[in-house]
Amino acid sequence: MNILLRLYNRSFILYYILSLSNFFKLLNNYSNKSKNIILLPCKNSLDILKYILVGDSIIHDFAIINSLILNKKDYKFILLNNATNIKCSNIYYTPEVSFNTLKLNDHGAILRLLIDELENNKNFLFPSANEVKFWENKEFMHTKFIENEIPHPRTIIIDLSKDYSSPPLPFPFLVKRLHSASSLGVYKINNLVEYLKLIEFLIESGDRKLLVQILLNMRKDIRVIVINNKIFYHYWRINTSNEWVPTSTRHGSLVDFNNFPNKWNDLIIEQVKKLKLSTCGIDIAWENDSLENMPMFLELSPSYQPNPSFTEKYKNQPYYLYKRSYIGKSSYLFNYINLIFKIKIELFNNE
Repeated sequence: MNILLRLYNRSFILYYILSLSNFFKLLNNYSNKSKNIILLPCKNSLDILKYILVGDSIIHDFAIINSLILNKKDYKFILLNNATNIKCSNIYYTPEVSFNTLKLNDHGAILRLLIDELENNKNFLFPSANEVKFWENKEFMHTKFIENEIPHPRTIIIDLSKDYSSPPLPFPFLVKRLHSASSLGVYKINNLVEYLKLIEFLIESGDRKLLVQILLNMRKDIRVIVINNKIFYHYWRINTSNEWVPTSTRHGSLVDFNNFPNKWNDLIIEQVKKLKLSTCGIDIAWENDSLENMPMFLELSPSYQPNPSFTEKYKNQPYYLYKRSYIGKSSYLFNYINLIFKIKIELFNNE
């Protein structure tokens, strides 16, 4: 993306999130005495500038503010370095890597500690301390899958400080880094040489554990967004290759917003209830892509980036081209922002 398009992109985001929330209501509902706090991942003016100019957090945060305004509530911002002084308040935040001020490999570690402390200070947190533990934290997630008997592909956690020379599953299998997101940090391993070479690389990168997971015979999965124990949104991601590749749209997958497998609706909701999540994005697949088989939970997170449905202008084009559109009401960016706002309205509608 060239610099002019980047400037347009950011200018549009800032203009549109302000207009969706109503600029005058944003001003009128702001109160320094408010107990409804938007926690920003910022410690100084440079961080604030970066927050404004880079990333999606500002979209999510203003969507939360919009929901508070619709519920006739006031709000205020608090910077990260003032967070530990907050008591008896409602704290809203968007999990993101900027909270990792020490640049740890586990970029959610500091955030989890902070949220635990804030809950101990009698604050209501969203996401809660329990929920944020699922964010880009695959070891915790799979431990909870096992404890709660959530159907998922067989997964083994390997401690790299111990003997890892014997692969625990037959080839091919997947190796996943514990604190990666989307399709990043996911590797298909076909033989022992690839396995040992990857482990050597991961150890050099500072990884101490990894996940080894059975590779399902699948060419598609479904992203399901659950809000307040209801399925709010879904879309299929379809790999058109004969070989397994991650179904992330960055790999050129097709996206289908139709044909939800209703027979599995109740089972999906039951699993989310077990995990006590008010919202999550879940990736689910079926062995041999057969909906008669048990759905397998691949990943889930309380913080997610949903793909908006196609607009008429782009419906016959690959989804990755739609994702590059930034101008006009037919663009991905316009519809992505609208979808984030709708999700937050639905999420906080029962507050």
